[in-house]
Amino acid sequence: MNFLLIFFTSLIFTIFFTPYFIAYLQKTKVVDLPGNRRIHTAIVPRMGGLLIFMVVSVMMLTFFDNLNSIRLIIISANIILMIGIFDDILGLDYSAKFLLQIFSTVLLIFYLSPKFSTLSLFGLDIPAPFHYILLGIFILGSINSVNLLDGMDGLVSGFSLLIFSIILALAIISNDTFLLILSTSLMGGILGFLKYNAHPAKIFLGDTGSLTLGYFLVLTSILTSINYNNHSLDLTFPIMLLAIPIIDTIKVMSFRIIRKQNPFLPDKTHIHHIITSNNISHKFTVFLIESFTLIFIIIALYYIKVSHMVPTILFFVFVGIVFLIDPILKFIRKFSKWNSKGEVIREVPAKVVGNMENFLVSLSTILIAVIIILSIPQSSNISINLLFLFFAMGLILFLLAYGHQKRSKDISNIYTFINLAAFFTITNLNSSSIFNITTSDFNVNQMTEISYYILAVIIVLFLISSDKISPVRRVVLNGIDLTVIAFIMLIMIINSFIKFHFDEFFSISFLEAFIFYLWYKIMISIKTEMTNLLFYGSFALPFLAIITLIIM
Repeated sequence: MNFLLIFFTSLIFTIFFTPYFIAYLQKTKVVDLPGNRRIHTAIVPRMGGLLIFMVVSVMMLTFFDNLNSIRLIIISANIILMIGIFDDILGLDYSAKFLLQIFSTVLLIFYLSPKFSTLSLFGLDIPAPFHYILLGIFILGSINSVNLLDGMDGLVSGFSLLIFSIILALAIISNDTFLLILSTSLMGGILGFLKYNAHPAKIFLGDTGSLTLGYFLVLTSILTSINYNNHSLDLTFPIMLLAIPIIDTIKVMSFRIIRKQNPFLPDKTHIHHIITSNNISHKFTVFLIESFTLIFIIIALYYIKVSHMVPTILFFVFVGIVFLIDPILKFIRKFSKWNSKGEVIREVPAKVVGNMENFLVSLSTILIAVIIILSIPQSSNISINLLFLFFAMGLILFLLAYGHQKRSKDISNIYTFINLAAFFTITNLNSSSIFNITTSDFNVNQMTEISYYILAVIIVLFLISSDKISPVRRVVLNGIDLTVIAFIMLIMIINSFIKFHFDEFFSISFLEAFIFYLWYKIMISIKTEMTNLLFYGSFALPFLAIITLIIM
């Protein structure tokens, strides 16, 4: 559950601070101007990746307890960050960038070298010292290929999110704490950033973002490969995961060399330029590239978990398809009429979005009800006198909240969080649920946990898409909410150092309360008429738990 807290903390911090960072970048003129190679036609702030890097750094400093073991990564990653910052603000010559990247790569290789004894590529063992040279080429090439892929709103952010999702899943299986914290914080930061980076983008990653995301993609994919190959590094897995930017870069630079052009100078021959040149919309171009990414992810998973032969063959088949994407699209256009239905396609989303929103509201409400019902306690270690004291304190809190609700709804929202925290603290101290549903294959705890994960997914969907798909601007989060999550982080940090007797109860209870609190904020932004009902209803939860325990 701690990793859910890291994810939501990164998500909320990024969502909250990005508008202020956008205003700052506009004021300091760190912006991307329209040009011949640019798809956008307006001035857009860049260097947004700095915010993601800062959020990830805070999460690592807070939750990873062996920073000395990753000191080379910290130095190496900060060099990549500084390259991006200087390039976004001043503009760096590609030769200077390359030299600094080589230094960063050497540091990363020094960190990785004790972790593997052999290196292979598509079944071939690479002898020393050539395996270090190959690894260095892969690291340098992959970081820059991700940077070169960053040519459309939300493309690199979405691509990175897909890769880090798989890294997270594999890290959970291998129980790698470093990868768990890193991938979870990156996912939260990227999701929060995508709210402003998706088309039409209000801020770009800039070289700061694309280079650092490329660095973390390379690092996490290599470490995952080492984890699953008995401390041997099979570069095939990282190459399969990062196939789209790698293939695109190899193709573009090869054609530039054939045309006797400088391979490092920019042009409009990247995969996103080719797809859009075939009269395909911005959003569908991103969708198509990310669909190819999903295919390569599946191939990579099959390679690392099942066998090598079939996924290797499939990999090269799809490499060929990506290489020939332009003639393939031209052939499809020749025998289809996809442009003739443009008006019909534009009419569908509003109705679909409305139905989807209603469905998600209904589903999340059902999940909330299920979790509450399954959480009602049967018995507790809390004495009867203490339960009566809690009941009296609840009544006093209700009177205070009633007064604040009349004066300031933003301030009064904090009472909702307090009620939820009280409810889950009480329920997590119980010996068993009053609804003790248990079978040989399933129990109440598993049902509750599944409900939480589905609810978390719905909340994320609402948070990142509310102002992209909804015709009405909604303000879901404010400064009070940031205070709430800062408070939860403080509790987690204190518990990690002091180790209270109720450490587990505090950690889980506050996280569960925060997930419910986010749902509450989303609901009152969508269904404003339910604000009072949900606000006063939150007081019923701790009273329900206390009365149940008194009666039982």
